[in-house]
Amino acid sequence: MDPPGLPPGLASALDGRLNGCRAVKVQCLLSDSDAGEIMESRLPGGLAARGRLARYGGFRHGEFEVSDGGEPRGTLHTVQAGDELYAATGDGAEFFSRHASRIIRCLHPRVLPAAVSSETMLKILQDYEKGAGRRLSPAEYVKKKAFGAGLRTERAWYPRGEAGDRGTVGEVFGDAKNNGGYVSSVRVFSGSESSPDLDLSVSRRGLVSVYAGTFKSVFAWLLRPMARDGIESRAMFSKRSRKETPGRKPRPLLVDFGAGVFRNGRVRKKFSRIMEKYPNCGYSVMHEGNPHTYIAVLDRNDLSSFSVRTMGDDRLLITPQIKCSAASLMRFSEFLTASFREGRISDYAEAAPGSARE
Repeated sequence: MDPPGLPPGLASALDGRLNGCRAVKVQCLLSDSDAGEIMESRLPGGLAARGRLARYGGFRHGEFEVSDGGEPRGTLHTVQAGDELYAATGDGAEFFSRHASRIIRCLHPRVLPAAVSSETMLKILQDYEKGAGRRLSPAEYVKKKAFGAGLRTERAWYPRGEAGDRGTVGEVFGDAKNNGGYVSSVRVFSGSESSPDLDLSVSRRGLVSVYAGTFKSVFAWLLRPMARDGIESRAMFSKRSRKETPGRKPRPLLVDFGAGVFRNGRVRKKFSRIMEKYPNCGYSVMHEGNPHTYIAVLDRNDLSSFSVRTMGDDRLLITPQIKCSAASLMRFSEFLTASFREGRISDYAEAAPGSARE
């Protein structure tokens, strides 16, 4: 059975506007605020957006012409249903990176990328194969080598097998994991490689670039599952500040890397140096070296604060302080994955019963 998708009128409107484009970039986002109001009131200096909003059932569609003080640079579409928000453009990678993504970044913390783990990204792709009845073949991938020997990024075309095919998406993710890394993004296609009926790339940060295929099917099978996973993740990060907990007791998060990454003293010190690069924050290193590294962080975006402490050789404990928003914790978890290593994040009380003490 097909997953719930866009209303036919909205799907037709988007496909009619975007299908003629060489590539369509869609960013999967989370927001509990009205996208139209945000777009018209909180843009970075020099950018302006003018457009209109229309309702289709439970969805709101916005079509905004974006300019930087001169001629219009492109059009940004928004689709919103509840906390789900999608921003799409067919006006090229340069417009997306220089204008659309700049707008999205400035809307933090009211608008957040719906980032997913590499494990979830694989599941979504495999669910598409099962539900749509189409095999996805990997073409190109970006793999990140987990920190230890040094964080490295590798971009390559996935090699053909002896039979001349590209293998399976499971093999791409399995190869990365077996070599101590994870897949950051992957380009896949179905049908003929020279004339595919679906051709797109998917990234962990909820960005989908569509080269062939309809917005309707991409939304139903890929974007909406990512948004819903993001909403679940946000729920896990929510209500952890001490002013929101009974007796102001801490509600820490545990990050399990599944490997003894902190066994090496050099890595512990390097982790502190990586933390120095965390944007728009203040920090203080309370302890560095044996047996633990302990860092206090202040997020200047919304003045959230939390501490980060190594636990044993393979885990980190993140302990929110009096004020700490879900947006701040989600931003930090994404920085941790992109700059250090991907880990499994869970509630500390569930993963290790008991209480954490500062």
